[in-house]
Amino acid sequence: MTIQKIVKFRKICDVLEIETKGSDDFERRLIIQKIFYFLQKLGLDLDIKYNFYKYGPYSPDLTDMYYSVLNLNRQKLDYFPDIDFSPKENEILSKVKKIFQLWGKNIKELEFYASVLYIYKDMYIKDQNKRKLIQVVRKFKPDLFRAFDIEKTLRDLKSQGLLE
Repeated sequence: MTIQKIVKFRKICDVLEIETKGSDDFERRLIIQKIFYFLQKLGLDLDIKYNFYKYGPYSPDLTDMYYSVLNLNRQKLDYFPDIDFSPKENEILSKVKKIFQLWGKNIKELEFYASVLYIYKDMYIKDQNKRKLIQVVRKFKPDLFRAFDIEKTLRDLKSQGLLE
């Protein structure tokens, strides 16, 4: 992990108004995992690898970046070189800020949206189709599957540019 990645991570959190100071917080880490997954899916080059885990898409590298920023803040090393985003990156950040406002109020909803997207786009499923997607989501996320409308989730993911 490079200092450039850590700086970019911090800057993105600042733009999206995700707190990176203070103590460790599980919910904040979960939000970061999902929001950065959406950023990458919309085209922001973060070079982060994701796996499917208990709470949906998860990247150990992203967790390392989060803890690096927390530790640097604790050491009072609050200097981070400023970086600028390209117009395309700013556009993606604006889209994800809107997504965060829509889905970020309910952590379970955010987890469900990210999980459905991961299963649909990144998980290899033989003969992938909508029926198969629903079966897999029901298998991996049974409680959330009962709590949220999969059809609405697919429409919302499409309307936000995350699905074709």
